Amino acid sequence: MKDVKIKICDVRDAKVAKYCERQGVSFLGIHQIKYPLTQEKKELVDKIKLLTNNINLVLVTQEQDTDKLLKLCSECDWDYIQLHFKIAPKDIVDLRKNLHDMYLYPGIISVVDIGNIEEYEVNMLAKVSDFLLFDSSIRGGTGIPSSMQALKKIKQIVNGKDFFIAGGLNDRNVLDVIRACEPYAVDVQSGVEFLEPRLKHRKDPKRISSFVNAVKAYNRSNINRNHNDSIDELEI
Repeated sequence: MKDVKIKICDVRDAKVAKYCERQGVSFLGIHQIKYPLTQEKKELVDKIKLLTNNINLVLVTQEQDTDKLLKLCSECDWDYIQLHFKIAPKDIVDLRKNLHDMYLYPGIISVVDIGNIEEYEVNMLAKVSDFLLFDSSIRGGTGIPSSMQALKKIKQIVNGKDFFIAGGLNDRNVLDVIRACEPYAVDVQSGVEFLEPRLKHRKDPKRISSFVNAVKAYNRSNINRNHNDSIDELEI
């Protein structure tokens, strides 16, 4: 298994984005739930682009109106768009064509409700999406963990497709979640925020570091495991 990557969602500060990059985070989610894209978000994306060199910016949205969604996609240089609504595979194909006609080439991340998985639907979405993201709600941001039984089911039905896992993740449970479903990436939001109500939605550098270190510890153990397996094969 490859190293598990990390996505941190609802980033609202360019300095936090830079800190995430230094920690080894691969994806940042920028929330614009509905059209239009605010001036504040445009300025945030511009600042992040200036401060970072190698991190993927993801537009996280629930905007279902095609024209409005295309406008959201065109107003910033997004690496991915993350669709938090139920969408048919054909509509994803059409969306991608419309984006390409506008010379826009973001990857598409389709969100799936872990509690309402239909194997055929998941496999069809996987064929037309760059990634699937399994969350405890298709709307996202609930902070509610999924059951281990549901997580193990994901691993059985994705047929090798790379996917993200989200829903109530934090530095204490992320290792169990990774072991249960072996995702391509883990996606965290409230699990790396300050706990004080007055600091709601603000990311806590200490909690970011703790979360990242937990994932890195798994990745190191995975490397050691693969190395030992290779030695065993040589001995045979």
